[in-house]
Amino acid sequence: MYFYLIKEEKKMKSKKIKLNKKFDDIISTRAAIDEVFDFDLRNLEKICIDFSKISFISSSAAHQLVLKIREFEKNIIQVDLLNINDDVQRMINISKTGRKNIFTTQPVEVVKDLSEKELNELLL
Repeated sequence: MYFYLIKEEKKMKSKKIKLNKKFDDIISTRAAIDEVFDFDLRNLEKICIDFSKISFISSSAAHQLVLKIREFEKNIIQVDLLNINDDVQRMINISKTGRKNIFTTQPVEVVKDLSEKELNELLL
């Protein structure tokens, strides 16, 4: 008597998004990113985002994309970025960093009622 183990292969449910179908060559707003990803995520295991012909993404759109990707990954959805140019990739990488420390500030000393001589010394 022989027993055969039949392995059932499950096809991964995926979605491919071609950004050049929606945008000419730039993506400039958070709302634009939200519109692209306005679909049902149930049963989805993989999203492929094709950046062909996209030459620019604004920092706010890139940040929104990073937030969306993190949301997908929390839902165990693999995300692949395809055909992405260096400038767009760089902006997305910058957007992955924490936004709290992008700008550094230094305390400013306020000086009032300086004489002309003191002002000249300060400025020269």
